[in-house]
Amino acid sequence: MSYLSYLISQLHEKKEQLVRLRNSLSSLNALQSEFLQHQSSVTAPDLTPTTWQGTLANAFTEIREDMLFSYKDLSHN
Repeated sequence: MSYLSYLISQLHEKKEQLVRLRNSLSSLNALQSEFLQHQSSVTAPDLTPTTWQGTLANAFTEIREDMLFSYKDLSHN
């Protein structure tokens, strides 16, 4: 009977862990959706030749492109 009690206790613990894992998955999915919704923030505002140009503008654009690549990589991995 003792071993049976132990197994029932283990089963109960595993069920609780499963509930916590499912809740965590739901939270992670919601956070990932929110993260994806803010992807456009990386490239906002748009830079045009009339707003900013030159070497610093080019360097800044490259940095933004790198950030966007990293953002996409992070959001899908």
